[in-house]
Amino acid sequence: MGQLHGVAPTTPQGAQQERGPDSHGRTVTRPEAFCILRDMRRQASVVCALLCACAPSTEGHFVQAEGAQSLLVLTRSEGAVQQVFGIELGGAESEVWLPQAESDTEVLRYACSLADLGLRAGPISVAQQGRALPRSSMGPVPELTVQADLPSCRPITWAQTALPDTVRWLSTHGEQVLVGHEQAGLSWVQRGAPPHTQTSPQSLYGLGMGDTVTIFLAGGGTQRLDKDGPVGPRVQMEAGLWDRWLTGTATGAEGWLLSDRGVVLSLSEDRVRVQDRLPMSELGQTVQVAAHDSTAWAVSPSLPEVVSLAELGASVPRPPGRAAAVAVVQGELLVGTDTGEVFAWRAQAWTPLAALGQEILRMAPAGSSLLVLTAQAQLAVLDVSHAQVCFRTQINAAVGQHHVANQDSLHLVPAQGPARLLSARLVDGRSCPDVEPLSP
Repeated sequence: MGQLHGVAPTTPQGAQQERGPDSHGRTVTRPEAFCILRDMRRQASVVCALLCACAPSTEGHFVQAEGAQSLLVLTRSEGAVQQVFGIELGGAESEVWLPQAESDTEVLRYACSLADLGLRAGPISVAQQGRALPRSSMGPVPELTVQADLPSCRPITWAQTALPDTVRWLSTHGEQVLVGHEQAGLSWVQRGAPPHTQTSPQSLYGLGMGDTVTIFLAGGGTQRLDKDGPVGPRVQMEAGLWDRWLTGTATGAEGWLLSDRGVVLSLSEDRVRVQDRLPMSELGQTVQVAAHDSTAWAVSPSLPEVVSLAELGASVPRPPGRAAAVAVVQGELLVGTDTGEVFAWRAQAWTPLAALGQEILRMAPAGSSLLVLTAQAQLAVLDVSHAQVCFRTQINAAVGQHHVANQDSLHLVPAQGPARLLSARLVDGRSCPDVEPLSP
């Protein structure tokens, strides 16, 4: 008869699996709730009779491991996934017994361990505000988020997109990058697809909300666009709110902007309004804005504080040095300086996390990690919780003045050569299988 791997409850955290000899001296793997077995002669009916110790009900079904090193089992109720359960296989097992009806479960197979994916064995809670299930080369994965930390040091992948014209500004719109051109109008860039470029008025900046983008024109005008063209008429705002540029970010149903004249603007899907004015008339074009929930922050070497755009009175002192970049990682405010330090605002004080030795240009949040771009064209991955730089790589291109960040990704336009967008992205989980960084 084949070799049997039984099942018993794990630790309360569900993160470990017990291994030990059974009464016949065979190795037994015991993860909670599921029975793992190997039957080299495929005598499933005989094996099922021996499973009563770990599966009191005979209802259930076998799942083939198919060479996977780990499994995620999705249990559904009324069509919705209620629980995800992680199983570490170790490479020896060929079958898994699931004590649930086949119609109520879905099995995801991975060619690497759960630890490599940043997950653990046992139950994993489904969460609206969590991390996406890791992709698998062994089959499709549903769009679902779970409560689990991302591994701190993840590989970086590159994408390169040829652009139709010189870049005037960059912005992000969800997972898309918006590119304003000197002549060609506006391009919508989606990862893995050619850019969608449309004719539009020459703009100083654009910020997306919902399905539309609001572009900001010289002289105080705004225009809403979607990929088919204008949405509604141009709107003329008060003169003098901006002259040469704006910068901003969006979160949820609200966007935040800051202009070269120090005007704080808020953007909803249907209108732009003046929120506040900084006590200075003009800013240099080094301002960055990052948002989290209903709070937005702005930094610049010329600003005396890390400015709260939601409420100027809630601004905080800037860290030592001149603030050059800003990001929010898991609700925590981080600032990078022109001398290469990264600070976190904790307990009403700045805590140093890293010193990269190069001016920080841009920072992108990625789970519990931070993707950092320096002026000398280096990319670094910072493990925020452990205050450790765990990966650095050199970009084979000089960084220009245009660079933006969104969740998990950082985008830049090189200073020389044809117009193109380079996009660096942290892979979800350690590589599975390994993904080598692609130099642009």
